[in-house]
Amino acid sequence: MRNLICICLAVLSLFACSPKPSQAPNTALNFYIVSSQKMPRARFFDTTRFPQLGWIANKPDLVITNLRSVSVHNVAPVSTLDITNTAGDAVTNIPKSGLAINFNASYREAFEALTKRAAGKRLLVMLGDRPLFAPQIGGPIESAGIGFDFRGELGNRAEVQNIVDDLQKLVQ
Repeated sequence: MRNLICICLAVLSLFACSPKPSQAPNTALNFYIVSSQKMPRARFFDTTRFPQLGWIANKPDLVITNLRSVSVHNVAPVSTLDITNTAGDAVTNIPKSGLAINFNASYREAFEALTKRAAGKRLLVMLGDRPLFAPQIGGPIESAGIGFDFRGELGNRAEVQNIVDDLQKLVQ
């Protein structure tokens, strides 16, 4: 009986020390070069937000596990055409928001090499298994950070804040 009590206490202590679902361990920022052609050891990426995006490797092309900073910023307002207005009037002062992700300098060379290989292709950026962005890469990015503009692509404010909060867990 005493052994049973000891075993029960040991099991209970394991549950008490394990992370709660809301305290998920830090995840990683994963980067995948997207190909329009089928590749060996690859999977086709097709989601609601990124329909028929293309082929990505089974493993990320780059994994970043710690960040220097994450911030949401508003940039200068942009002008857009109102396509619902038959006059085609320009609507001005629409705030444009963005997300700035700065990783530690130790990732700079690997990120530059990755964007060099991805030139002319899309680069899928995922937080763990959650897809965030898939920008077209024009050429090598020679910095230790990236910025993304978004206009609702990430969802509502609460969803954006959840992403920022999760990214903040990677800041060291």
